[in-house]
Amino acid sequence: MGELSDGRQLFNLIKRINKSAVLEPIPGISHSELIMLENIISLAENNKRDGKTCGARISELSGLLKLTPSAVSQTVRKLEEKNLVVRTPCPKDRRTGYMIPLPRAYELAKQADLIRLKKLEKVTGLLGKEGTGQLIALLARLAEAMDGNRENPTHPERMN
Repeated sequence: MGELSDGRQLFNLIKRINKSAVLEPIPGISHSELIMLENIISLAENNKRDGKTCGARISELSGLLKLTPSAVSQTVRKLEEKNLVVRTPCPKDRRTGYMIPLPRAYELAKQADLIRLKKLEKVTGLLGKEGTGQLIALLARLAEAMDGNRENPTHPERMN
C-alpha cells in the first residue's frame, strides 16, 4: 500500500479533530442530538423576522446536514421529547413546520461550547504562543480555501 496523499492526510486529521472536539458527553443528550440542536439554533437565529425567531424547517436541516428528512424528523422528535425544541406550523402553509429552540436548548449549546473551549485552551497551552499563532493562521487559510473565498489560496503575499 502506498503513502497517503496530502489531501487524504488532511481529511483524516480534520475528521479526527472533529470527533475529538465533540466526544465530551453532555448529560441527557447524544452527540447527534447536540449537532442537530446546534444547527436548529443557528438556522432559527438566521430566520428571525421582526425580532422573533421563526425557527428551522426540516427541509433546511436535511439539506444542511445531508440527511434524509425522516432522519432529521426522528432526531427532532427526540429533542421535542426532551423539551429542547417545539414544532410550530407555518402560518402560510400548515404542512410545513418550524422547529423553535427552547431556552434549555441554548443552555446546552452554551455548555457544549464551553467544553470545546476548555479543550482548545488546553491545546493552546501545549502548542505555545508561536505554535498556536501558526496553527490559527494556517486554519484561517484552510477555512478560506474551503469556503472558496479566495481565487488563489496559496498566493505568496498571503502566506504570512
